[in-house]
Amino acid sequence: MQNLSQYKAKILGRINPELAAELSRIDGYDIAPEEKIAAFDMDGTLIEGDIGEAVFCYLKASGNDIPLKWKDYLEMIEAKEFKKGFCDIITSMEGMNIKTIANSAKNLISSNSEVITFTEDGIEYNYPIPKPIPEMQNLMVYLKISGWKISVISSSSHISVRSMTDFLFKLNPDYVRGIKTEIYVTDNYEDLFTAKVQGTVPFRKGKAEVFSDMFGNIQPLITAGDSLGDVELLNLTSEKGLVMLCGKNSSNIEFLKKSLSNNMKIIEFKVK
Repeated sequence: MQNLSQYKAKILGRINPELAAELSRIDGYDIAPEEKIAAFDMDGTLIEGDIGEAVFCYLKASGNDIPLKWKDYLEMIEAKEFKKGFCDIITSMEGMNIKTIANSAKNLISSNSEVITFTEDGIEYNYPIPKPIPEMQNLMVYLKISGWKISVISSSSHISVRSMTDFLFKLNPDYVRGIKTEIYVTDNYEDLFTAKVQGTVPFRKGKAEVFSDMFGNIQPLITAGDSLGDVELLNLTSEKGLVMLCGKNSSNIEFLKKSLSNNMKIIEFKVK
């Protein structure tokens, strides 16, 4: 039977050489167990695509009556009203059972289809279905067997993000956060979404606040993100740590490089 070091070496061999070298560098430090914390964005970082938007489109395509129009959401994003758009797409699911949301996320990430197709106001939309990133799955395995606490902090629905991270990575749900709404429990003990956002919205400074709520003053040694919504989280990284800039958007990566304030090591992890 393989020992742990052999298994870790095998997993490292499935990861790109630059990232593998950085993981080995960090492993070489005398790190206290409580310092072994990695914090990740979800959409565009751990998966290719956006699970929050995809679940919304999937629910529309499945015939659910959701009052928010897709074009209105897109207009908010175009106007850079990101926080409002992310919250509205979730609160518009008011009255829906959280099991429906969780199952929709799992159905999507395991789907063999490429797009979600739905029609609204006479316009047909085709939204790309999120896909797993195999190398990120290998990274999660490596960190888990190496004793790291792995946090995922996302601006998508808390229920969708927990569902995804459980399905793909089997992560501890205590360290997984998304945008929450208050939950209404019916007389039949069904848990339903409400239109009231609960707690800190994990976007920009909110992501750093959510991380600090979970881990106090400890800095993460590894962080990863793909957009301006992740800047403050990435800037929490220890100077001896590693920042992974992810995704396909080169302009986002260049923006993030200019926005990082510490001297931590930075590598690019582009989805092909």
